[in-house]
Amino acid sequence: VKVCILISRKPNIFIAGADVEEIKSMNTKDAFRKAIESAHQILNALEDLPVVTVAGIHGACMGGGCELVLACDYRLASDD
Repeated sequence: VKVCILISRKPNIFIAGADVEEIKSMNTKDAFRKAIESAHQILNALEDLPVVTVAGIHGACMGGGCELVLACDYRLASDD
């Protein structure tokens, strides 16, 4: 069985928040729409992978991090 495991090398954060500067640079509805569509394409591709996907969550997991782990088949989390 092939498995894809997603982890973060950050010491106490899995994924915790967006790049605020990138968001501030989006000043039109079209820019926001493109960014959201791109993010959805990535999450849909992860969800559609033909292998088992597992998120290894250690530390803060918020915003897009929560969306990312929900696109995985399984989630393992530490209590740290």
